[in-house]
Amino acid sequence: MNTNNERRVGMPKKDKIFSYWDENQYELGATKQGDEWGIAEKECFACGNFIRALQRCHIVPLILGVSNELSNLHLLCPPCHFESESLPNYWNWLKGKRYNEWKYPMEHLFHWIKLHGFDLTKEYEQLDKINATNEQIQNRIIEILDACGFIRNEKASEIS
Repeated sequence: MNTNNERRVGMPKKDKIFSYWDENQYELGATKQGDEWGIAEKECFACGNFIRALQRCHIVPLILGVSNELSNLHLLCPPCHFESESLPNYWNWLKGKRYNEWKYPMEHLFHWIKLHGFDLTKEYEQLDKINATNEQIQNRIIEILDACGFIRNEKASEIS
């Protein structure tokens, strides 16, 4: 049996996979917002999660003898990739996930921030009370994103 690395030799890069599906977006199905596509290059095809660590995932598993063709690959976040493994009907799962669970990147970001104990509504109210400048608001948001693991302090100076 081939190792995982041997099976993935020749697998197209993520940008090629995205480009292929950008041209064939109608096959992915609608999101709950009604968009036929609605994703950007760093978004999970299934849930819309916006992350850098998207994984190249096979629609039909390699073990069934298929190839690394673009039409057999999707870009999924790690939780969706795990969830999609060995499904009897991947396409039903994908279309159900896109229609019922799709979120835009900002929805994922706010959800993640809330999971880390920050309520942006309260943060904005507090900043409004002190008549915070745009720079103060931006710096506070960078602090929150850093605390949630989205950025690190050395990167914060590049953002501002």
